[in-house]
Amino acid sequence: MWSLEVNDVLLRLRNDGETCYEQAGVAYLTNDTTALGDDALAQLFIHPVQCQTTYWQRMNEDAIEPRTRAIGKNSDLVYNQVVEAFSRSEVGLQDPGWVVVPSDFDNDQVGLLYGILEYKHVRPRGFLDAALVAGSKGTVSDSAFFVDLQLQRTVVTQLYQHDGQVEVVTVKSLPSAGYLQFVQRWIDTVAKRSLDETRFDPRVSGTTEQQVFDRLCERIDGGNEIVISIEHHGETRSTSLLQDELAASGIDIYDRILSECNPGTHLLLGEHAYRMPGFLEYIAGSGRTAEVCPTDASVEAVARVNEEITETADVELHKSIRRDTSATSSTFRSRPVDQPTSTPTPSKVPTHALLEDAAYPIGVQRSISIDDVEVCSLYRADDAVMLRTHDGRETYVNGKSVDGSTIVASGDRVRIGPESPNAKEIVLIRVVDNG
Repeated sequence: MWSLEVNDVLLRLRNDGETCYEQAGVAYLTNDTTALGDDALAQLFIHPVQCQTTYWQRMNEDAIEPRTRAIGKNSDLVYNQVVEAFSRSEVGLQDPGWVVVPSDFDNDQVGLLYGILEYKHVRPRGFLDAALVAGSKGTVSDSAFFVDLQLQRTVVTQLYQHDGQVEVVTVKSLPSAGYLQFVQRWIDTVAKRSLDETRFDPRVSGTTEQQVFDRLCERIDGGNEIVISIEHHGETRSTSLLQDELAASGIDIYDRILSECNPGTHLLLGEHAYRMPGFLEYIAGSGRTAEVCPTDASVEAVARVNEEITETADVELHKSIRRDTSATSSTFRSRPVDQPTSTPTPSKVPTHALLEDAAYPIGVQRSISIDDVEVCSLYRADDAVMLRTHDGRETYVNGKSVDGSTIVASGDRVRIGPESPNAKEIVLIRVVDNG
């Protein structure tokens, strides 16, 4: 069974659980060619006028500018990317599948997408609200808010849980609060630092600005310090800055997002919202808790809905789903951010990370490397220290698997990878100055 996940930061097509296509919903148009996904992203700042970044969001028949001989509407671009995605898969014409769409898609947009898929001879069994994918496995004791970051907007969806069913209650779309708005803030931050250090503005041309964009995308999930190197007229200029500086540039957007989430509520974060520098810490500081929706949650949610509907059921947009009662905390982050009952007392808050015979001060944030490979990060949030795992690395605290960010205490032992005689442990300790 296949599933198409519609988020224009990263469109994803899976077939039988395996990812076949992962590309941004971006197009670059010339009279001779149409580039999609990563190829289009490579032109985003060099040829901004010729790039389209809203066709998935709009999902309509409106004309675009500039247009080409073959492409003149938003729906044309959607169709071309659907064709590209399915051509890279082994999905058969009769294979069942589902489409996961943003919460702010209306019936007309779903109908248009269904028509495009059917024209490609791909027939989905139904459409599933993306917030339900998170809510089907996340913590929704009564209600919760799903934060879904897209290219040009953030969609905030309130979910309600009753008698084992999770339902969509309200949906708010926040324009100019998307990934590209964050990116522009980050580029401006890099430019300011570069001007201060070298008197060179990397925004001097589209080519140099594109380089900043490419480097930020590559390194945003790395350590606290980010080094940006730019080539211009045969010279290489480097600028370094901290993740905290990028986080500070987006505070007003974080405020807009959280203003749509009731105080003290629980947030479910989509994979792209989770990656925003400082967002987890900002949520914790607001008195809310949060957990991260795993990237493979849609596979299980789609399979469950598929089992529940009959073969003859009409194709429709599903706005409620049965909760996965077998879900455990290891599916999401092990402990919600800023959970009061989990916060260590001051005497248990660690100050250093001990790796073999060296103790490293945690400070505001500390990246931990083993054999010169960065494996996790530690950072302070209010009166606690948080451990943030890195994608693709199995991480255990005191033998328990964790994912995302979790509160840690002095005496905790952190292991990266499965248990083995050669496994190295990071021991969290508290160093006290007695004068």
